[in-house]
Amino acid sequence: MKRLILLVVGLLLFTQLASAATLFGTVYDLSLEQAKNVRVSINTVPEQKIIAVNGRYSFNVGPGTYVLTAEQQEGERIIGQVKEDVIVAEDGAFIHDLILEPYVEEEENLVASMDTLDIDISQIDEPQRMNYAFIVILIAVVVLVGFLAYRVNKTLKALHSEIRAAEKTVTEQKSVEEKSTDESKKSDDAPLADDLQKIIELLKSQQGRTTQKEIRKQLPQSEAKISLMIAELEKKGLVKKIKKGRGNIIILNGQTDAPINESSK
Repeated sequence: MKRLILLVVGLLLFTQLASAATLFGTVYDLSLEQAKNVRVSINTVPEQKIIAVNGRYSFNVGPGTYVLTAEQQEGERIIGQVKEDVIVAEDGAFIHDLILEPYVEEEENLVASMDTLDIDISQIDEPQRMNYAFIVILIAVVVLVGFLAYRVNKTLKALHSEIRAAEKTVTEQKSVEEKSTDESKKSDDAPLADDLQKIIELLKSQQGRTTQKEIRKQLPQSEAKISLMIAELEKKGLVKKIKKGRGNIIILNGQTDAPINESSK
């Protein structure tokens, strides 16, 4: 009877081994290099575990869905972990590589603490709730005031910069205008050249007005030179030139009402 039982068990084990699949692969760290001394496990019955010295693992499993887990430790501290579902649909060899992820124990502890945290708000009396509400409102007001102060300060700084730039521009323009005015005054106050002074004296002798033709007769200069001299006197505001027929009448400023001498016509 015992031999029969042993034979049946042996046949079952042989059948299981014959229908088993091989699941293998490599575990990589975050730098995508083969991880060293990684503990790899799979939730078969019974659970299978190995230490992958060079990051390579291999398990014999039957068809089914499994959870493959890999952990890397540094001393007593876990520095990397990964869990992935694996489906073995049939017999054969299957490759499944794993990449470790950073293990954050504090995050898991925080999640666990939040799950177990149970506060009964009804246990807080009305004065305490009012105090909490007042503190929250006060913090919100302080934050809002700080934000508004920051925005106002930033706006004032920008406005101040614009005002300073505008003042600088106005000052520069004023300086240029004053310089131009000074140069103009210096030009106006400068003594006239001899030729120009002769024209002024000729106009004064002719009761403040005469023709350009008469000026040319009196001064030994070309027509073009005479025209340039009259134009310069006009620019200085000393004379005015009026077109009359084919000629020009030159009038000394302040003498517009005096008639032209008959000799100058």
